[in-house]
Amino acid sequence: MSTTNIKKIRKLCRSFVNDIGMSRINAHGTLLYLSMSGSILHGTNTIKSDYDIKGIYLPYKNDLLNGIHKKVINLKGLTEDNVNVDFEVWSLQYLKHLLKKGDSNIIDLLFSRTYPDAILYSNPYYMDIFTIEYIQKYLLYNNMTGIVGYCLAQAEKYNIKINTLKYLTKILKHAETFTCTEHTKLKVIWNDDLPIATHIKLIKKDGNDFYKVFGKLYQSTIKLDTFKCNIAKRIKDYSDRTKIAFENEGFDWKSLSHAYRAGLEYHQILTQGLISFPLKDKKKLLAIKTGIADFEESKKEIQVIIDLITDLDNGTCFNRNEPDNAMLSQSTIMFYLADHKFPVCKSENELELI
Repeated sequence: MSTTNIKKIRKLCRSFVNDIGMSRINAHGTLLYLSMSGSILHGTNTIKSDYDIKGIYLPYKNDLLNGIHKKVINLKGLTEDNVNVDFEVWSLQYLKHLLKKGDSNIIDLLFSRTYPDAILYSNPYYMDIFTIEYIQKYLLYNNMTGIVGYCLAQAEKYNIKINTLKYLTKILKHAETFTCTEHTKLKVIWNDDLPIATHIKLIKKDGNDFYKVFGKLYQSTIKLDTFKCNIAKRIKDYSDRTKIAFENEGFDWKSLSHAYRAGLEYHQILTQGLISFPLKDKKKLLAIKTGIADFEESKKEIQVIIDLITDLDNGTCFNRNEPDNAMLSQSTIMFYLADHKFPVCKSENELELI
């Protein structure tokens, strides 16, 4: 992605934040850090990509003491050129939870400072504390395999969805080959021509025949039109992303690219103690994401990365298996001790984005 593109996107995101985001943040606390995230940060965005904005804020003391501070401030909207924006800002206190579960979004956000063009706002006090050295020394840890595990689980989940969608579509097409009258029943279509799958079967229940189609029972005597409408609705309910994967011969390229990216990021964390953005292998990632790469070969490459991570994770790269919560708590307190920098309650002052 060219510098011109990133600067244009940055300008649009800044306008969105100033017009919509800042009023939401100011109602709950003080903004500490804000960055473009997702594919823009990774360097794999396309003209079809949405804009992701992530950040960290410090809740007002009075909200914190009254137990009413928000862990997450999020909203969705459109930029001036009608691109979808996903805006999400976490409280500083919530970092412990996100880091503990190895959330890839917070890891990306912490290292987004390696890509200055992606940063929308940075409080100097935050930047002085959350340095790369601080992140390496206190926040990174061994056994952060949740970063990879989550993405691979997502890929597997969509593979299952794709298989379901495939057979539901076949069943609907089969049903539509029959001429329906008001009295035509479902049982007339259940013959040798019906697509066979593990999750499609005839079962007996209370002396009646039922057809079980991917977890849902249909009595053999219901109207065929009713059955067709129900199957059509189930197909419609599947996400656009699943349908796209189905149309691409069942390959969910986006899930595969997520898994590949997470593996690359975690490997760099374990070997170098950081993630550099935009990602070094962004061209390869973009090829996977857009379906240009070879699917099976990419899966093999992911397995190689996972094997490398497994070997590295058996070592003591960071000499701890969880983030240093004591240090993170101490750092959080430091922000509240800086009264002249961070107000007790809501302020009408608008921050000037970078």
